[in-house]
Amino acid sequence: MQFPDLTIGVVADDLTGASDTALPFFLGHRQTHVIPGKGWQEALNRHQKSHDALLLGRGAASENPNVAQAWVVNTQTRHSSAAAAAEMTREAFLMLRDRLGVDLFYKKIDSTMRGQIAAECLAAVEALGADCALLVPAFPAQGRQTVGGYQLVRGLPLERSDVARDPLSPVGHSHVPSLIEDQLTALGSDKSQVGVIELSTVLHGAGPILMAIQAQVSAGKKLLIVDAASTEDLDQIALALVKSHKNLRLLPCGAAGFAQALVRHWPAVTQQAIPEIHLPNQPTLIVVGSYSQITQRQMDVLRSQYQHPISTAALTPSQILGLTPIEPALDTLILALHRDGVAIVSTVAPVLPATCPTDLHAPQPPTMTTTSQMSAEGTPLDNYEETLRLAEQHGITHWDAKLMAQQRLASLVKAVLDVRPCHLMMCGGETSFRVCEAIGSHTLEIMAEMAPQVPLMLDDERRWVMTKSGGFGTADLLLKLLQQLRMPFSEPH
Repeated sequence: MQFPDLTIGVVADDLTGASDTALPFFLGHRQTHVIPGKGWQEALNRHQKSHDALLLGRGAASENPNVAQAWVVNTQTRHSSAAAAAEMTREAFLMLRDRLGVDLFYKKIDSTMRGQIAAECLAAVEALGADCALLVPAFPAQGRQTVGGYQLVRGLPLERSDVARDPLSPVGHSHVPSLIEDQLTALGSDKSQVGVIELSTVLHGAGPILMAIQAQVSAGKKLLIVDAASTEDLDQIALALVKSHKNLRLLPCGAAGFAQALVRHWPAVTQQAIPEIHLPNQPTLIVVGSYSQITQRQMDVLRSQYQHPISTAALTPSQILGLTPIEPALDTLILALHRDGVAIVSTVAPVLPATCPTDLHAPQPPTMTTTSQMSAEGTPLDNYEETLRLAEQHGITHWDAKLMAQQRLASLVKAVLDVRPCHLMMCGGETSFRVCEAIGSHTLEIMAEMAPQVPLMLDDERRWVMTKSGGFGTADLLLKLLQQLRMPFSEPH
């Protein structure tokens, strides 16, 4: 079944998740907008003005009301209470339906099960009058599989992975049904609403999957978790969902992998042409607030293999907590951007190993700490634990310290942009949101794919922005992205 030019609406709980899930819809030739924060009203008002100007012949070249559209909203609720997350999710879906006329809906959930997934998916089901939410957290292309209800990250149970130790959103469960049931119990909701479709059914294809969905819905299930171990599994689940259209109202919920599968079944008829990209000659500021080991390895590779040394301004624990000024870091960044055309600003800078393999899973040699790699406090720049210790000494909670790190980083980026316009390459969902909030980016339009799950976007102030999830990408990803930005741009499609 085809859906000619129906508008797609997606709700995500963090910004990198919103943007990497938006990318498949752009690649499916839809004009795709991401609303990065909670200022939805402002974003929609700006869009309406742009739309009206276009109809009068004065609009931006990228705006085209006659092509298929996709809208992606970030509620920024990954770290919110269940009640607040549910309310924001409900408001976002109703806004997409009532203000933007969205026809097809998708709820983005984290492939490592962070956030208030049960509360948000139930709220979406209720807001849209759906029969059931189909939860498909697998993303096999990024090493995330769901097998027997267990979420695996590159073959490891989720709770044993690096992601499970996320400072803001730790995960203690690998078994997805148990995790969702625990969240429902905390909400005071009936955990019997949770159903499971196992891999043994999925492997038989769309027909048996659809029969299992129908049986589970008939049994009163509202949150239906579906196993998937391969991209082919996702395709068959997507096909079953589309085939259910005549008899059931199912809300697809998943990561970018399931969105990619659905794009093939939600084609755009009036397609947007891939826009021609003309990047201005500006320096690039790389903003890293993710504590993921994957991002830290990517920084190691970038710093060791780029064509010239890259200056890094790493906020010290006292700067993060507002105990000392950030002006020295600002001066470092402005000088480096003027001199080298690139700089890194981070809350955690890695200590470079003697050699740095591009294989993300290769064993690392012992590291050496030099004087130049020490913070003002005399500790290695990987100073997360030191920040927490200093916070305790000053009566600051760990939670507030973690948020202050992102807010101080964002304020420093704004201070840089006030002096020196830059392209932004941002790593981490919380980091990306805080920076967009600080610099006043209300809407991001996807213009190109720089790498899998890495969109190049243009904000409403004509600034070029890239976002990358902290836990995604090969070890040389940041290096390749920077090399692509620093050469004449060639759109890969």
